[in-house]
Amino acid sequence: MARSYWPHTDSCYQEYTRGPCPHGLLFVFNASRQAVECSCRPQMREHYHSDTGQCFPQQARGPCPHGNLFVFNNATGRTECRCEPGGLRLPATGACYRGYTQGACAGGQFVVPAADEPRHGVCADNPCRRGELFFPTDGRCHRVGERGPCPAGQLVHYEPYRGVSHRGACGCSARLRLNYWPEDGRCYQQLTRGPCPPQHAFVFNAASGRTECRCERRRGRAVGAGVCGAPPALQDTAAPPPTERPCPGGREPAAAADGGRECRCPPGTVAHRSRGRCRPAPRPLQLVRITR
Repeated sequence: MARSYWPHTDSCYQEYTRGPCPHGLLFVFNASRQAVECSCRPQMREHYHSDTGQCFPQQARGPCPHGNLFVFNNATGRTECRCEPGGLRLPATGACYRGYTQGACAGGQFVVPAADEPRHGVCADNPCRRGELFFPTDGRCHRVGERGPCPAGQLVHYEPYRGVSHRGACGCSARLRLNYWPEDGRCYQQLTRGPCPPQHAFVFNAASGRTECRCERRRGRAVGAGVCGAPPALQDTAAPPPTERPCPGGREPAAAADGGRECRCPPGTVAHRSRGRCRPAPRPLQLVRITR
């Protein structure tokens, strides 16, 4: 769009914008006067607002409520206020708010599409806990950084928005440093196998600043000769059968009633109640008759 010079400020402005003009007037070129001026007339249909008798630039807020854009409707031949893309109109005020943001709702609520009119919004309770995002596709909350309902190689993250949105999105990029695997350009959840070989876990190495596959020691794994597997001590030594293990606490192996073997204290001894070790059996009490 053309730009014209305005001598009063020694500056150039784009036509059909407010430029240096007062509110409700636009900076335009008057062909009959062959000069620029601040003006507003009903003939400026694409910018004229009949309710106020003022003119406003296209695709700006103009006289509209919050979250609206001032646009020209080709079907009606009139200007109108229209929600920004992704916005939902609250009928009570005409203001528009992005879906699944708090908007004008109370704390703990967000704006959702009305059941009877998807372009209108209503306030509803946010069911998600801290660190979770809502997915309208399945009506559930999913934790940030987990796979959730996302395709393989993508994770739950915040949708692109300059404010605070409670709606989740699926995606993967190198900016997700804790989950990004540069070898295949995909993202994986921490402490899962991910793209790693068997018996490995996908982790982020803070020292190197990148993700890696690490042998999972917490699950009884260890690295031996460059191979992740069971620790050598567990590989080479088989645990003895329970019946061949030595009996603890001074007990002796004996035949059990079911045909197996069990540990018993030797004759003349009993198991200590708290310590479990065998000790000499106490002598029976002798009754002494006292006569007068």
